[in-house]
Order: sequence, then C-alpha cells, then structure tokens
Amino acid sequence: MIKLIKNFSKLLIMVGLLCGLYFGSVFTIIAPQYEEGYNASLLDKENRLMSIKEPKIILVGNSNVALGVNSQRLEEEVGMPVVNMGLHGALGNRMLERIALPGIKKGDLVIVCHSAYADEGNIPDPEIAWVTIENHKELWKLLDAEEWKDIIPALPQYSLKVFYLWMSKTGNAKDVIYNRGNFNIYGDYVLERNEQSHSFYETFLLPEINEVCVSRLNNMNQYCIEKEATMLIAGYPICASKSVSNIQDITYFENELKSRLTCEVISNYVDYMYSNEYFYDTALHLTTQGAELRTNQLIKDIIKYLEINNNEGM
Repeated sequence: MIKLIKNFSKLLIMVGLLCGLYFGSVFTIIAPQYEEGYNASLLDKENRLMSIKEPKIILVGNSNVALGVNSQRLEEEVGMPVVNMGLHGALGNRMLERIALPGIKKGDLVIVCHSAYADEGNIPDPEIAWVTIENHKELWKLLDAEEWKDIIPALPQYSLKVFYLWMSKTGNAKDVIYNRGNFNIYGDYVLERNEQSHSFYETFLLPEINEVCVSRLNNMNQYCIEKEATMLIAGYPICASKSVSNIQDITYFENELKSRLTCEVISNYVDYMYSNEYFYDTALHLTTQGAELRTNQLIKDIIKYLEINNNEGM
C-alpha cells in the first residue's frame, strides 16, 4: 500500500512538472499569438494612458466607445488630451473599468459609457481575457484576484489554441477588419465604416440596473475623488425609433441611474438615439458618420458640465 502511494505521488509530481513545463513554455516561447488582434490594442491604450502627465479625459467602456468616438475632435474641442480605453464587451464592465484605474490622476475626467448596468462583476468570456493579456506581464498587473479566478479555468483552452497557432505558423495574423492596426494613437478604432454589414431592428430593450454594478461604480467614483479626478457617466449609442414608448423607457432608465449613482450622469440618453443607418455591424458599433454624431453630442455634454461647474466654482 505504501509503495502504491509512493508511486502515485511520483506520478503526480511528474504530471505537475510536465504541466509546469508546458504552461511555462506557452508564456515564454509560444505566446503571444494574438499580438496583431483587436484586443492587443490594450497595450497601446495603456501606454498612452500612463504617458500623459497633464489632466486628461479617459473614456471607459466596451466597443461602443472604441468604435464610437472621434477622440481627436473631442481633444480639440474640450482642450484636454483624450485616451479611448474602450475595448471588448466580453471582458465585462468590471475589467473595462479596472484597466483605466492605474492611469487616473489629479484633474482627470473619467467618463464611463457602459451600455449595461446589471453585470455581476465577472468576465463573461475568460478566453477573450487571455487573448487580451497573453504573456504581457504589464497587463497581468491590471487584474485582481477575482478576475484571475474567472480566467484560470480557461487557461488550458487558450494554451491549446496558441500552441496550434504557433505550430501551424498562423499566429499573430491580422484580421481584415478587427485588428490592432486599425486603432489610432488615441485608442479609437478608425477603419472607415460607411456601409452597414446588415440592418438592425430599432427596438429599445430597457437596460437593467443592479446593486453589484452600482456599488462598484460608486466605489470607483470614490477612488476618483481620492485621486482628485472627476468621474462622469455619459450615454451610449441606442438603436431605437423615437417613439413615445421608447423615449419614456429611456428616460426612466436615465432617471433610475441618476438616483442610484453618486457621480453625475451628464447625458440625456434620448440624445444618443440614432436611426438604423448609423449602425455598422452590431447595435453598439457606429458607422464613421454615426461616430461623428455621437462625438458631437458627447462634446456638448462635457462642455455643458464644465461650464456649469466652472461657474459654480467662481
């Protein structure tokens, strides 16, 4: 019996060493294999975020931000450098917020543009998180213990895929549309999007708001206050007809959000309603023209907020 236990222990040690060798090689030899992908733009976004020393505007959210803002125009109109941290909804609101935290400094405007406020604080697609961070240790530091708990189970699946990409010499390929090279220095996705890939139904589903998300955003607001920065909530693109029922639903959602958050909501969400023709390939991705309309509205909201608060401070 003792001999059996010893042999089993040796087997476990051998398996552990082999696993350690395999995963070690994934992160030292094989990865990265997605360095030209859409999510790899986070490397450039983080570099810009950390390199700007003066007060700046930090845009936070999913791809509705990445494909929905002209940051250069925003920078010129407001007179502050802009960093577009918008990325991928599969990472979840919590991670999208956390990737902005290290760069928040005194005088910054942190503008959160979520399209949903009822998450559970998890990462919806852990494999996408691995594709995003790969073996970039500077990105690993952005995740906390809860997020590591979310993504560790997806490590075997991710590692098998990068091993295949490495062996087949097909890794680090550029997707025709969604690739790192289609982002500009601000973090905007700038590939021209003039025609819809398909049409969308102009129906508005009332976003839910839960306490998990509200509490976390209120904590983020407190973090910004401690950093002497200002956190604001702004609208996201809504593909909906301006019917009475849609407007009532959107107004209800907006008022509910304002009543539960400690930071200011600077947008009237009705102003972010756009017709079907301004959406590209999903109901959150705007065409280039749609992004200009959204940018115009965001500029108005920010300038209005700044004017009111500057006057109150006089």
